[in-house]
Amino acid sequence: MKLRHIAIGTFSLVLATIYASPWCIYRYALGKVDSMPVAPAYRASPAEIQAVWARAHGAGEPAIHPGTPYDYIGLIFFDTEKDRQAEWNIVGRIATRYDDTHMRDKHHWWHVAGAAMAIWLTRNWTAEQIFSQAVENEKQRRQAIVSLSCSRC
Repeated sequence: MKLRHIAIGTFSLVLATIYASPWCIYRYALGKVDSMPVAPAYRASPAEIQAVWARAHGAGEPAIHPGTPYDYIGLIFFDTEKDRQAEWNIVGRIATRYDDTHMRDKHHWWHVAGAAMAIWLTRNWTAEQIFSQAVENEKQRRQAIVSLSCSRC
């Protein structure tokens, strides 16, 4: 009887550890970033939002849904839904750009911190804020390319 209780307790502990691990890694990876991003003041137009969505190969109405570490793991291993991939593509670009200038230890935690930041963005920003930041990032990227090409003239 005592052995049975130990086995059930051990099994429960293993299940709890498996369940909690993605959230613990998420919190730890967010700790590698100096600060959380501030939502953009700029508001993208519906046409700009649709353009960002189309470039990310989204179908239907543009949407961003709050994510969890489990959603991200599912996306990597199982999800083939095109719209979910488009959502994470957009959010991932924002997260990567932000982490590029705000990470303390880029060498070891780059990918995990990028995934954690993408999850954080979906949970703390609205879809409109995410699309607006994506539009802003694209404008800044285009300006940087123009500046580079003009400086060589």
